[in-house]
Order: sequence, then C-alpha cells, then structure tokens
Amino acid sequence: MIFLAAVLSNVWLFVAPNPSDGRQELQVYVSPDFEGVTGDTIVVDAGYGLLIKDRLLISGLAMLKTVEDIAPGEKDYRFRELDVACEYLFKAHGSFQPYVRVLLGMAWLNYINEKQSGLTFGAGTGLKFMLTDSTAIDLALTHRSSNERVFINDFKLQKADLEIRLGLRVRF
Repeated sequence: MIFLAAVLSNVWLFVAPNPSDGRQELQVYVSPDFEGVTGDTIVVDAGYGLLIKDRLLISGLAMLKTVEDIAPGEKDYRFRELDVACEYLFKAHGSFQPYVRVLLGMAWLNYINEKQSGLTFGAGTGLKFMLTDSTAIDLALTHRSSNERVFINDFKLQKADLEIRLGLRVRF
C-alpha cells in the first residue's frame, strides 16, 4: 500500500500543473435542450480541467438537471451526470482552436416512475474562440450513449443523446 501511494504521488508530481503555467481550466457550459421533458429548456453544467501535456486536457464535468412538478402528483424529473473527459487540442488557427473529446461517466435519472442509472460514454468535437490568452468561448457538439435508458428525448427514455454546448473556459 505504501508502495502504491509512493508511485501515485510521483505520477501526480509528473502531471500536476504548476499554477503559473496556466495549465488548470474552469469550464461553464449552457446547453439548449429542444427535446427535454418540458419542451425547450436551458441546462448549465460546470467542470474543471488539467492540461497534462501541451495538447492533452483531462477534465471532470458535472451536470444536474432538475425540473420540479412536471407530472401529476409528487413526481419530478431529475438527471445527474458526472463525466471524465479527455480532449486533444489541435494547433490554433488565429483565435480559433479546434479539439476532439472522448468522455466516460455515470448518469442517474428519476422520471415519473422510472429510476435508471447507467454508464455513459461519448465523443464530440468543438471549437474554442480565444478572447484572451486565458479565456475562450467554446462551442461543442457531443454524442453520448449509455448502457441504460437515462436520456429523455420527446418524453421517451433513450440510450443516446446529441448535445450542443456553448461555454466559457478560463485557464489559470
């Protein structure tokens, strides 16, 4: 056990960012959901990332959707998802920097009489527009799938979801 702790601490020292290098990133996204349980809705999620190599970013994203009183009685809609994403950042072209992303996570859904949880996985692409050296507006398209029906589209439980995100990223 001590050996494992020593190895992990040395790995962390290797990949841990130096705050002065601008290798940490905060992410906030706003996503329109045109097929949600109440029709058109806006979803907000947040994340934290570490740039572990020049063009490789590892991040964690958390999403929480809660819609109260959409069904008769005491039934509500709640969706929670935690993801770990890996992004490859391509060379910037002026103020634009394209990237590709893969993600793996877990989702939990409570909808009317359904309670589901499932492993989620997905891939996507995005384009960052650099406002400054440390701040960017991000537009991303992500397709996610699950081993269970944890996504809702047009009031139906499904195993896949396509999402558009608009976000702000700040590197420090």
